[in-house]
Amino acid sequence: MREKCALSNQTDKIRKETCYVKRTGFLALAIGIVTLFWSFPVWAYEVIDVKNGGKVTGIVRFEGKAPSPRKLLITKNQKVCGTEPRPSEEFVVSEKGGLANVVVSLIEIEKGKAFRKKSPRIVQRKCWFVPRVSLIPVGKRFILVNEDKILHNFRTMSKKNRSLNIAHPKFKKKLRIKKKFSRPEIMKTACDIHNWMSGWVVAIDHPYHAVSRKTGKFTLKGVPPGTYKLQAWHEKLGTQVQTIKVSPAGVIKANFTFKQ
Repeated sequence: MREKCALSNQTDKIRKETCYVKRTGFLALAIGIVTLFWSFPVWAYEVIDVKNGGKVTGIVRFEGKAPSPRKLLITKNQKVCGTEPRPSEEFVVSEKGGLANVVVSLIEIEKGKAFRKKSPRIVQRKCWFVPRVSLIPVGKRFILVNEDKILHNFRTMSKKNRSLNIAHPKFKKKLRIKKKFSRPEIMKTACDIHNWMSGWVVAIDHPYHAVSRKTGKFTLKGVPPGTYKLQAWHEKLGTQVQTIKVSPAGVIKANFTFKQ
């Protein structure tokens, strides 16, 4: 039964004050719940049947002399990881100047094709993350693979999502990660056991993302006709954006050039 807060005597005064505290607490709780609800991302991307979709293709290049890669010392589990220093993959530039590991994507596309059904994989191979840059859809699980048969630790450094810190034992080759990313974000990854291991996870909210290959080439397929902002991101060289127009069943060439 709800308490009445009418003020008639001293007893009612105490009752009213108690009722006020209860109501104030309930109001604060309700505001907190609403705030928490609206703090979660709104899933705006709509999956449609793309007809006469176009293709966006191009090359990401590095202008000038490529920086010499840092040498990473292998200090543990050398029978598996190797003994020689390994070059960092912060800058991977081909002989023709192609820049690898650049994330190319359409910005804020509202509708288009569906994600691939196959779960993304991150492989720990010879104490190295393969690939260096992984695309993981928001709200989807991914698979962590340990080919080394030694203990690894997979950790993400996040500001928008819950950070992951997962021990991967040597007797478990595959781990199907149940925790999902809830927001789009670019996150650095590391292994706390082998401190030279590093990479990137990009939590994506639509499938129009690609990572440039060793040649610098990238391709986005099945793009609905329209005008878009195309973005290229590199872990050391920053972000570039250009405007493109995709015609029905057309092929658009869009190149990017980075320099220090």
